[in-house]
Amino acid sequence: HTRIGGRRSVAVRSVNSVVSSIQDLARFGFDSACLALDYFPLPQADDYYTAIFEKLRQLNVTLDIEVERYFLPSLRFLESFRALLGKGSFITLSPHTENEKLRTRNGLYRYSNEAIEECLDRMEEGGINSLVCFTCGLPFETRDDLEGLARYQQRLRKKYKRMRLKTSMI
Repeated sequence: HTRIGGRRSVAVRSVNSVVSSIQDLARFGFDSACLALDYFPLPQADDYYTAIFEKLRQLNVTLDIEVERYFLPSLRFLESFRALLGKGSFITLSPHTENEKLRTRNGLYRYSNEAIEECLDRMEEGGINSLVCFTCGLPFETRDDLEGLARYQQRLRKKYKRMRLKTSMI
């Protein structure tokens, strides 16, 4: 934080400031923007993001918006996101691995696979695009874990047409 932003902690921008920056991107001819900070507790995150989405709709901003979520988005969040004008907008989820025990052991457990799939079901039904990110090379990961991840991704790929997958390597 000190090197990049000159601060020792996270600084959260106001809704109006974020919307203004997204409008600037649109004016300069960019076609997308990413909201990559999911810093707030869940109810506050919904309030923050839905306020941004509402202002973007009111201003007829058609940029595609990506929102990275550390926690699964609520139904309220999804309904607000779905109303954005950018047709290529999507929500990124990062469970890192399908193995819940491995996820827990690495301090990455925020939700179950069942909860992920319930969220993906709602997104699919609502016409919302998603990107689900996984990671190879986690501490304590085994060959069996990688094979399980590959099977899980194949199953997800068959089930969800509006979802893309990404696997990063450490």
